[in-house]
Amino acid sequence: MDNTTLLIELEYCNGGNLYDKILRQKDKLFEEELVGTPYYMSPELCQGVKYNFKSDIWAVGCVIFELLTLKRTFDATNPLNLCVKIVQGIRAMEVDSSQYSLELIQMVHECLDQDPEQRPTADELLDRPLLRKRRRSSTVTEAPIAVVTSRTSEVYVWGGGKSTPQKLDVIKSGCSARQVCAGNTHFAVVTVEKELYTWVNMQGGTKLHGQLGHGDKASYRQPKHVEKLQGKAIRQVSCGDDFTVCVTDEGQLYAFGSDYYGCMGVDKVAGPEVLEPMQLNFFLNNPVEQVSCGDNHVVVLTRNKEVYSWGCGEYGRLGLDSEEDYYTPQKVDVPKALIIVAVQCGCDGTFLLTQSGKVLACGLNEFNKLGLNQCMSGIINHEAYHEVPYTTSFTLAKQLSFYKIRTIAPGKTHTAAIDERGRLLTFGCNKCGQLGVGNYKKRLGINLLGGPLGGKQVIRVSCGDEFTIAATDEKVLNSKTIRSNSSGLSIGTVVQSPGPGGVGSGGGGGELENAEFIPMPDSPSPLSTRFSESEKDTLPYEELQELKMASEAPSEHKPSMRAWPPRLIPAKTCAEKGAPLAPACACSTLQVEVERLQGLVLKCLAEQQKLQQENLQIFTQLQKLNKKLEGGQQVGMHSKGTQTAKEEMEMDPKPDLDSDSWCLLGTDSCRPSL
Repeated sequence: MDNTTLLIELEYCNGGNLYDKILRQKDKLFEEELVGTPYYMSPELCQGVKYNFKSDIWAVGCVIFELLTLKRTFDATNPLNLCVKIVQGIRAMEVDSSQYSLELIQMVHECLDQDPEQRPTADELLDRPLLRKRRRSSTVTEAPIAVVTSRTSEVYVWGGGKSTPQKLDVIKSGCSARQVCAGNTHFAVVTVEKELYTWVNMQGGTKLHGQLGHGDKASYRQPKHVEKLQGKAIRQVSCGDDFTVCVTDEGQLYAFGSDYYGCMGVDKVAGPEVLEPMQLNFFLNNPVEQVSCGDNHVVVLTRNKEVYSWGCGEYGRLGLDSEEDYYTPQKVDVPKALIIVAVQCGCDGTFLLTQSGKVLACGLNEFNKLGLNQCMSGIINHEAYHEVPYTTSFTLAKQLSFYKIRTIAPGKTHTAAIDERGRLLTFGCNKCGQLGVGNYKKRLGINLLGGPLGGKQVIRVSCGDEFTIAATDEKVLNSKTIRSNSSGLSIGTVVQSPGPGGVGSGGGGGELENAEFIPMPDSPSPLSTRFSESEKDTLPYEELQELKMASEAPSEHKPSMRAWPPRLIPAKTCAEKGAPLAPACACSTLQVEVERLQGLVLKCLAEQQKLQQENLQIFTQLQKLNKKLEGGQQVGMHSKGTQTAKEEMEMDPKPDLDSDSWCLLGTDSCRPSL
């Protein structure tokens, strides 16, 4: 966080008086009742006028005023005097014009106008130059594509008899993985050159139906380039049970494999099996942004933010308000007020993620893996639990409405999610400890995790059959992620800029069950620096081909890769290189600047490590205090649909393995079966 930005986070207090009243309203506005803090009450409310949204603008003005002056806008010793001062506009003090711009002061005064009609609307405030240039883009990013990675975009694989990560270096020389996806029977890799490679699951024993796209049913045990897509810039791939779907940079969709459930999207006119990639003409004039495959169904998000689904409709996983199978893409009816930014398929369910961080789900809700069940308990309302077996239309996951979700990762029997603060949430089956709550007991609601993840920002998460893998981001650009589709396990690379600053784990998270940190082997590649950009900013296909050819050419001066932070090597001066001697050598100046910046970075690293240690100490003290409070009689209201676990905070004697470590949830007894 820089020295010019101040962020204050406000939340409803779970179990508090206001929170209880909000729950009783059941999503309806308060009409005759006043709730909230009197210091931010508008003049019209003090005079008994009915509430309107301009009263919220008044409250915004009070908050901004308080930020600028560090004093309440209106203050008094009792509520009656406070209302008098609010109605008369007698402020506690005025904003110092020598410290803040006139534009900011004028905006505050307009928000605090006594006449509600003269106050600006929320849109007018956000459209002001003062706020418009500081507005951040939405924190909701693309859902993690089924992949895995290392710093150098190398592919690693484990499971299926391999207990430790094994580097897969059989992809054509010079290629680095950009995305990897796993199905039940096969794997697919998109390289940074935007080429597609596929191969069969190492466990074998499954009949192939053309899901590799090589024109035959052979079981290729090593990655093989899908030659039929030569010249197509592949941006993303997704694997179903026995079929594959991929998207090009132009937004065109290609599919191949089994068409038993109509997943090819061509009304079964191509036969029961499609052995080579086939383009879906349905999306020729409606480019696709993202595709996600379940075991036997497909869901896509177009660039126009429209959602289409087809394939197996059992349990209503297509969101089309029926359980019928559809062999061609069908448009999903989504409320116009919602802007869908990501789609994610589980084996028999589907999630939609909105721009505002809400989650819609449909399909089989076994073990509450869609988060649709409702749980309420308290003094007034007796404990009640409403189960939703399945739903055929997209339904709001109300249990997740308390968080702004930016990533959702469904597994076979459970689901994990990450909110905008980088906190990890889990729900669903817990028989192998995959929810990370410290035990194997059945969990009814949403679990907010802490433990080893306390104080760290989770940026990637993926769920397998009975395990969860999460990755944190600590001052590095490359982040590891792993995605499993049903029983398959996969690996790949996602390069992502670090998110917002420090994020806490939140109170009441349970310690992760058998959490382990998995260090990935360090074997840097000369190509890693070349492709260290964001996934969305990759080069055009033609330029990538030129880079590929250049990388294959022999070079006498290949840059050596070293561990970070780099050691500076004294550079030759301009004079040594034969150049004319300048008054101030640019080379020396740049080297001094680099050394200065390196020192600042190392200092920041040390300060952040110190802050993490302090956070752990504070968290430990809070746990001790909670244990003392638990000795008395426990009476209160539990938060709706949210479960928190008791944490046993113990200092880990093992050193932290930095952000390149994987956090694995699940039991040892369950892992061999993966």
